[in-house]
Amino acid sequence: MKLIFNISYLLCFIVLFTSCSKKVDSADVVQSIPKINTESKEEALAKHLNEIGSVMYGAFWCPYCSQQKKIFGKNFIYIKYVECDPRGENSNFKLCEYKEIRKYPTWEIYGERFEGVLSLSELEEISNFKGSNFSY
Repeated sequence: MKLIFNISYLLCFIVLFTSCSKKVDSADVVQSIPKINTESKEEALAKHLNEIGSVMYGAFWCPYCSQQKKIFGKNFIYIKYVECDPRGENSNFKLCEYKEIRKYPTWEIYGERFEGVLSLSELEEISNFKGSNFSY
């Protein structure tokens, strides 16, 4: 009886040890980790506006342009911005003149113009942004 108990105990130990010593492939572990979206709503929308070719025209001295930039914060780097004042950094005055940009900021989205500061929700609607579940 003692021998049977010891053999049973040994078999349980072997089964337990073998199942615990199974090698795990690191690729399996990485694939099982869910992807977390760490983009902010401003970043996601700014990237979308860039991808669809939208442009914001403005001037470095314009307080409304500064306000529009602040809405995006650090994510304004994803927005295609055209400086219209010839004294501004990287100015493209000729393009603004050619396009007859008269008010700042002016957004060009899908070939249509929108003048003034636009909220994130307005830009989302105008650009048909469907990339997130954010609410503004």
